Amino acid sequence: MPSEYELNLVFIHDNDDNERLLSEVQLEMSRVLGSGAKWHAYGRKEDELSIIVVEANGLTPLTTEAEVISRLEGKMESDCWDWLSGYQLTVTPKEDAGSCRLKRKVSI
Repeated sequence: MPSEYELNLVFIHDNDDNERLLSEVQLEMSRVLGSGAKWHAYGRKEDELSIIVVEANGLTPLTTEAEVISRLEGKMESDCWDWLSGYQLTVTPKEDAGSCRLKRKVSI
């Protein structure tokens, strides 16, 4: 059964070119996350640092955070990953609720 995931990434770089960093992160996210995820990235400058935040969510056949991280690490190519300063990842297993629906798996 597929799982739902939510992934937040923060990239920080001491670079003056915030737009270039944002563009590089967006290109890498398109490649790594593919078309199966909904995601957006935005950037800002603070104290001469470029800060890029990526928020992504979608469905995955993987069931644990470790599996998702392992898959992401296998696809990383860009230097922008060197600037990853933090992340938050939640993977929620789903259970079958019929041919067209999924619902959250209830744990007791």
